[in-house]
Amino acid sequence: EEALLELNILSKEMPDENSWYNLDQATFSWNIPQGVTGAQLLHGSFPNSIPQVIYSPAISKKRLTNITEGTWYLHVRFSNEQGWGETTHRKIKIDTTNPYEIEALQEVQNDGLITLKLSAKDKLSGIKSYKIEIEGQEPILVTNLEKDFSASTVLPTLKAGTNPIKVTAYDFAGNTIEKTIEVQIKEQEVKAPVITIDRININ
Repeated sequence: EEALLELNILSKEMPDENSWYNLDQATFSWNIPQGVTGAQLLHGSFPNSIPQVIYSPAISKKRLTNITEGTWYLHVRFSNEQGWGETTHRKIKIDTTNPYEIEALQEVQNDGLITLKLSAKDKLSGIKSYKIEIEGQEPILVTNLEKDFSASTVLPTLKAGTNPIKVTAYDFAGNTIEKTIEVQIKEQEVKAPVITIDRININ
């Protein structure tokens, strides 16, 4: 008869197993039910591995260090008098590399407003959002991205002259890359209104 030993693996540094983290170490912990005599652990790249290293008495936490980038798994199971229980598999997703190849291209629309076309690349977790910072204005957060992580957004009205605009790309682990571009706005030429008078000849 197989031991039914429930196991919930927690981590304060990496609370959600489906989220990416820009860390290379974390502590994982779990409660030890009554009657447990030992534990087996394994940290590896396969999702359904069965651990082999035995800890007797059972340990209630494990700190993993120097975790390299990618998707990993921590496998833990307990034993009691009936034998070994089911293995619990905890996913660990690591991305510590910044995005790259950020671009911000400007296009003037027919109405004079400027559209910014944004793009960046990321090796692992993907681009989550862009932040646009214009001097004297609230930052703009762009989260509605295409499948290739590109996006476009219309800029608010800018002052005449040179406008430095900082664009930051964020990946899903919080790594960033930034680029500052300059948007030139020409002075609007104000022309004096021309008044035309139609002369009507009355015979």
